[in-house]
Amino acid sequence: MECNWPTVKLEELLEQNTSTEKLEPNKSYRLLGVRLEGKGPFIREEKPGSQVRAKSLRKVTSGEFIYSRLFAWRGAFGLISPEMDCAFVSNEFPTFKIDETRVFPKFLEMYFKQRWIWNEVEKYCTGTTKASRNRFKEKFFLNLDISLPAKEEQKHIVARIESLLAKIEEARRLRGEAVKEAEKLFELFLRRIFLNNNQYDLVKLGDKDYFELNPSKSELSGLDDDIDVSFVPMTCVDPELGKIKNFGIRKLFEVRKGYTYFKEGDVLFAKITPCMENGNVAIAQNITNGIGFGTTEFHVVRVLEKVLPKWVYYLFRTKGFRDIAKGNMTGTAGQRRVPKSFLEQYEIPLPSLPEQRRIVTYLDSFQAKVDELKRLQAETEKEIEELVPSILDKAFKGEL
Repeated sequence: MECNWPTVKLEELLEQNTSTEKLEPNKSYRLLGVRLEGKGPFIREEKPGSQVRAKSLRKVTSGEFIYSRLFAWRGAFGLISPEMDCAFVSNEFPTFKIDETRVFPKFLEMYFKQRWIWNEVEKYCTGTTKASRNRFKEKFFLNLDISLPAKEEQKHIVARIESLLAKIEEARRLRGEAVKEAEKLFELFLRRIFLNNNQYDLVKLGDKDYFELNPSKSELSGLDDDIDVSFVPMTCVDPELGKIKNFGIRKLFEVRKGYTYFKEGDVLFAKITPCMENGNVAIAQNITNGIGFGTTEFHVVRVLEKVLPKWVYYLFRTKGFRDIAKGNMTGTAGQRRVPKSFLEQYEIPLPSLPEQRRIVTYLDSFQAKVDELKRLQAETEKEIEELVPSILDKAFKGEL
């Protein structure tokens, strides 16, 4: 995989730390884990010795190399950073002192970020279950061969990798900031329309001349019970996109009782925490036979002829509105809900239909641009994920 550098076994470069410390019940211990995909160790938790199952643990030292025996095959390798000095690990996390006269620690850390090495490691893992008991034992680890250039060359390689990764991270940051700024501007515009608007008359959502809240299933009387209808659980409403991403098909008799009824064009608003805060809002569109049912954790708003569905939809998509709704929730923690009475009394600015159409058209255009930025960010993230392995591969072939 590498250019013609000398090959050295890890046992020549590393010395395993095998010392352990007996736990004291009243002493606090910082416990480490190791992230997958080469992301290195982290402080997982801190707890007293009385709450740790093991009777003894190993104290780690800054600069040591560490890996997870269970998840080495998924890239759980790294270096102990200064802030993790004197933390503790179980024997599932072997640690090793590095011979720094021969190997630059960062070089070793970067080396084990290569995916082909994880694949190689997997060949030597033992255990009954790949996902949870696929252990990579120390004797196999120390027997691995590593191509090792001169130490100065190692430092040069690490510096080049870090420089390129910093540029990649900056590209990621800039794209992420662009999305955040666009979302912030969109929210400000929504607030200006729906929360800080003195131009239009205010109408309560409970005003039956304009809205119908949680329509009655009695509308369905006379329909054949075998008719197909759409079924929308909460998980089918995408809070990021504000859309129903997919739905199931049920027979009417299966859902007539125990579920919330809606029809084509109705606005769905999640009433339970945390779905409400997250923005689980959607308009029922292209549903089977124009009829849908979903979780009882939806409020349904049906607009009458003087209101556009998207006018109410964008009100519900406004985070400022959802913050107000959150302050009016009732119930206990984990089961808090926005009551129907809050919606009935909430006053919404309501311009004429032509003005609603004009504003909604603008909001749709703005939202499309935000969605496009998000799409580009996702593409950038994918390209970055593909680029990093390529950089590492070239670096350890001596091609950077």
